[in-house]
Amino acid sequence: MTGTTKSWRTTAPEPRTARPWDLPEISVVTLESGIRIVSASHGAAPIDAVRVVVRAGSDHDPEGLEGLAGMTASLLDEGAGGQSGADLDHQLGLLGASIDAGADWDSSQIHLDVLAENLDPAMTILRQVTCEPNFDPDDLERVREERITMIHQSLDDPAHVASRFFSRFVYGPGRYGTPAIGTEGSLRSIGRETLEEFHADYYVPANISVVAVGASAGERLHQATERAFAGWKPSTTGPAVSLQPGPVPSGFIHVIDRPGSVQSEIRVGHPGVSRRTEDYFPLLVMNGILGDAFNSRIMINLRERHGWTYGAQSSFLFRRHAGPFVVSTAVRNDVTAPAVSELLSEIGTMRNSQVSPEELEHAKSYIAGSFPSTVETAGGLAVQLQEVELYELPRDFLRTYRERIMEVTREDVERVARKYLDPDGSVIVIVGAGSELAEAVKQLGRPVRNYQLDGTPLEES
Repeated sequence: MTGTTKSWRTTAPEPRTARPWDLPEISVVTLESGIRIVSASHGAAPIDAVRVVVRAGSDHDPEGLEGLAGMTASLLDEGAGGQSGADLDHQLGLLGASIDAGADWDSSQIHLDVLAENLDPAMTILRQVTCEPNFDPDDLERVREERITMIHQSLDDPAHVASRFFSRFVYGPGRYGTPAIGTEGSLRSIGRETLEEFHADYYVPANISVVAVGASAGERLHQATERAFAGWKPSTTGPAVSLQPGPVPSGFIHVIDRPGSVQSEIRVGHPGVSRRTEDYFPLLVMNGILGDAFNSRIMINLRERHGWTYGAQSSFLFRRHAGPFVVSTAVRNDVTAPAVSELLSEIGTMRNSQVSPEELEHAKSYIAGSFPSTVETAGGLAVQLQEVELYELPRDFLRTYRERIMEVTREDVERVARKYLDPDGSVIVIVGAGSELAEAVKQLGRPVRNYQLDGTPLEES
């Protein structure tokens, strides 16, 4: 290896000036029925991406029926308009199209991807799937059992177990404290009538945006969408929700015993902030410095300095209501306690100390520079426009995104770190071999609670 090569390997390249990027013209029209149509011509591939966004997700699940939004969405493309799911799949296959439906915390969505030349007939199927689902009892039972099987299988995944318990201990018994997919008990309580009621309440024109992006001209996308959903009569949207999590004990270490584990899944964090926060851009930059970028403080500490893990990351999981701030990693059993200590130290340092000019510029360059890749394709731009619609963001949000990132100052980063990071109040969840972790975890100086893998409490230490 030559000296020149060694220098190349040990010196990070300086970030370059961001390349120009142009957002296509975006049309937004609200029909008399209340449906909002957002359309744009974009992308080199001969494909159109159409997204139906329903402003009701898992956060709208009634107590005892957790998983209802997900079940409703999952059954949409299992049969609609009196046709079976197999019939719909056959027709979509002939058109070079696919439809998928699902729900997340804040919305339910139906995705159509289709060859641009077949947009109109595919939109007819999209209308049927959105407005006229069969909710066939046999399909309901099959989808229910599939989702219950997923819940059981997830218990074999320590990362999933850690995230599930983290939500429970951060939010308590409220909706955010229960998995979006629901529980076996709640899924077994969902019947055809409850599916139809949820659909009637929230799959209504005034609660829906249709985002259409692709190779077709913007006007064609708009007209095809308007024709497909013409005649859909307005109706009242179901009740809004307000999630107000009750007080939960903070500062605890919760150890979930998973005998035989050779490494520990760790989650550290607390409630975060709503997606609609005015501090969104400073938070992105602050989190980039702390744990989102590959050269972030947490990554450098645990991976490069100590060699304890392949990866560690911090995230603000932005939702309509305040989603969690969480740091995630997996390490060997023997370094679990020191890894937790280092994570808390990094959160505390981020909160209480200054950031360097180099950290600030690297984080901003990384976030602003990677943004164009997220809107490069028709599907990518559709996802971004969905977010604008769902959270009622300013119309120039995408156009000014990079500028807003580059305007973030050191003072902004330090302010939001002090405001939104709380190392002392953080909940700590560890999934691993309890017998090997017990003594070391006690040395962290926080109260420890122990549980079996099914959540049954063990002795408190």
